[in-house]
Amino acid sequence: MGPASSLVSLALGVLLLPPTLVLLALRVAHDALVALLYGAPGSEPIDPKDSVWQPKPDAHRGVKTLIVACLEIDRCTLAELRDLVRIALVERRGPTGELAYPRFSQRAVRRGPLGAWFWEDVCALDVQQHVVAAPADARTTEGLVARMEALADGTAGVGTAFDSPLWRFELVEEPVGAPLDPLLPPLDQPAAARAGATARAGAATRTACGGTTPPASSASAARSVVLLQTHHAMADGAALVELLVRAFSPAGAEPKFAAGARARASVGPHGRLGVGGLSLRVALRAAIELPLLSLGRLVAPADRNAFRGRITTKKRMGRSRSVPLAAVRELAAAAGTSVNAVLLAAIALALRERLLERGAAVPRDVHAVAPVVTRPRGGRIRMENEFAIVFVPLPVGLGAEPRAALARAAERVAELKAGVVAHAMVLVLRLTHALLPECASVPLLALVSDKATLLFSTLPGPDAPIVWGAPGGEKRVHSVAYWAPVRSAVGMSVSSFTYRGRLGAFVLTDEGVERQPQAIADRFAPAVDALRAAHGLPPVTYV
Repeated sequence: MGPASSLVSLALGVLLLPPTLVLLALRVAHDALVALLYGAPGSEPIDPKDSVWQPKPDAHRGVKTLIVACLEIDRCTLAELRDLVRIALVERRGPTGELAYPRFSQRAVRRGPLGAWFWEDVCALDVQQHVVAAPADARTTEGLVARMEALADGTAGVGTAFDSPLWRFELVEEPVGAPLDPLLPPLDQPAAARAGATARAGAATRTACGGTTPPASSASAARSVVLLQTHHAMADGAALVELLVRAFSPAGAEPKFAAGARARASVGPHGRLGVGGLSLRVALRAAIELPLLSLGRLVAPADRNAFRGRITTKKRMGRSRSVPLAAVRELAAAAGTSVNAVLLAAIALALRERLLERGAAVPRDVHAVAPVVTRPRGGRIRMENEFAIVFVPLPVGLGAEPRAALARAAERVAELKAGVVAHAMVLVLRLTHALLPECASVPLLALVSDKATLLFSTLPGPDAPIVWGAPGGEKRVHSVAYWAPVRSAVGMSVSSFTYRGRLGAFVLTDEGVERQPQAIADRFAPAVDALRAAHGLPPVTYV
């Protein structure tokens, strides 16, 4: 933003300051009155940044914001999983004796004529109702995908009722078939044997979700699959993943996250934003540019492409082959950019190929709304929604020129790092939640975010395997996948997660905009190879 634009934005901010202060005073008085009239022992008001994700009485098109994760762990019985969840999440205490994660023992209730949301304690929570065996047909690969899709669209699990805490674990104790990520070296396999495993993966069969799978004879017979469903009102995806990584680990076993996972005062290589390093100069710039940036987002046109359409109640899932993170970093170094830029370019190439396959027009750009975590990593895990959103154009139109597509993606990531857009969006979200009632803030935020085509999120996981439980009864986590929810008019999400030196892309779509998200996920790894070839690098070796 140039000097003239900054002056205009500053003048606009000065004009808006008096009504902003009035709205703030009214909101403080409103919240105090609601707490006085409708508060009760054992309950607390739900923060506006969390309550915006709650379902409304007139919720249309079956939109439910549910996060789904899938983990492969050492063979586990239902009784063992219930004990793990009870000890790690439900009964764990903080330093002063309070519940460490109270959201797992609370339900969401509405009170009063305006429907104010409260977290209400559930007496004598029955863990057995929240940690259950998955249906028998979820033992097969196709049945497992169908079950995860049902959890994602809310036709199963917590999406069907809100009279209890908004989470659910399901266990597939003895899955049939191959590992969910056949190219990820087994934890108990010597390095010398990995080449043989990779060769077996080459003689693969097609599955509904996950691309290719080796024959059932190569499946690990000593694994179980754990499905987790949580409502977005409990916490964002970053908090959920950190919970899965850290809360179940033995005391003192702090997992090491992938290098480059942290960033301060800018959007980092994995999409994190460290507000702890926010300088006064950057904060002032963000405050000055906030009014004009907000106005620009309000008047910006919505995307028009084949991935936008009528939202239904049915969700579909896809997952890519896991790509070695070292290969992605090598490509980023060769191009002089970041891992995030490589991901954006690879997704742009995959989307372009899918559009061409559908016979649809290929636009110059499709816009992704990207959540940027504003909560510093480390310390106590906070179950909350603490993030800003930025809009990133994906250069779909340059997909025929992979080198140019990566260069364009790198430019846009560099602009985000150098600017204050992310910081300004932090202020926008906080002011919106602080000043406006839910009936106004939800439509306003939807008006802005619904102009994008997809949600794009990246989360770094640990390099070393996660271990759940105490010594003697520990369970190793072999693979992790998660799907961010879609909401409102945005019918697609693409999530990436790094674990054990591998990076995977997980695609969730509404059936109304894309019936075969696996077709997009299958193109992710080839897109990385195309980008590597354009920079003189050999294809990825899956060993």
